[in-house]
Amino acid sequence: PALEAAINGGGGDDDACWRLGRRALRALLRKKAVLDLVEGKLNAACRAIAGALWDLGAVRPPPVAKKITKDADPADVVDREKRRAQMRGATAKSLKGRLPDEEKLNALLEALQYANVGFVSMIGVQGGGAVYLLEPEKARDHVRTETVRAYVAERHDADAARLHRVLAERRHLDQADLAERALLPPKEARARLYALHDAGLARTVELPRTPDRPGGAVQLWAADAAAARLVVLADVRRALSKLLERRAAEALQLTKRGRPGAGVDLFDDPADGAPRKPDEAAAYEDAVARVDRLHRAILQLGAAGG
Repeated sequence: PALEAAINGGGGDDDACWRLGRRALRALLRKKAVLDLVEGKLNAACRAIAGALWDLGAVRPPPVAKKITKDADPADVVDREKRRAQMRGATAKSLKGRLPDEEKLNALLEALQYANVGFVSMIGVQGGGAVYLLEPEKARDHVRTETVRAYVAERHDADAARLHRVLAERRHLDQADLAERALLPPKEARARLYALHDAGLARTVELPRTPDRPGGAVQLWAADAAAARLVVLADVRRALSKLLERRAAEALQLTKRGRPGAGVDLFDDPADGAPRKPDEAAAYEDAVARVDRLHRAILQLGAAGG
């Protein structure tokens, strides 16, 4: 039913033209991603509460950019402004009747508020009861942060990941303070900081010394969350592109059917026109499906990176 609601049509006639409701489908996928994260971090009962808040419209909309880019959909901007103006929360009383376990409702709402993600916020009091609002943007930021941290730990090591985490949380710090907070010797911290800098995951900021203090400029370290995200996306895109080349070559070999060097398109029928055997056909279809999924994944990464 939710998917049907995301598709706009012109009635039940055979001549009706149908089109996909892009914004509605995107909202549906966004809802599913948030609810999946809630269930993964907490439990199914908290997922039910988050879903009920979403269905009641107690959701904080994404922020409206101060400067609208040329790629932004004007309808999306108008829709966000409208939802922000009409934003309203939900009370525990309004959630009752929508959940299988109402006795633990207050405890679950508290768990959603004080989880490390902060899925739910209390925005006020109405009729003697607290008013709650679901926070999808916090969930998205949490996924982005965890992805960057996992990437740093994999590409470098756990100590570098700890350094990057301190930088991301504390903004500008000098090298000695960073080493102390990350529980690393200064020499090891310095080597890892420059490795992060070379990878585009950290940057330096120079501040001039005051006249009453001798010496040169003070060098501080910082980490930009948006820049780190772009580094991760670019690296994943490169890895997927290499995998795509290999998978496409494997699929191409299945199409040649014993004709080395023949210029056969990936999606053509066998070159000799003979029908494929069942096992060969299944292998071919599987290879084409893998190539298609990789194509779509690379396109999605390009869209995410702007």
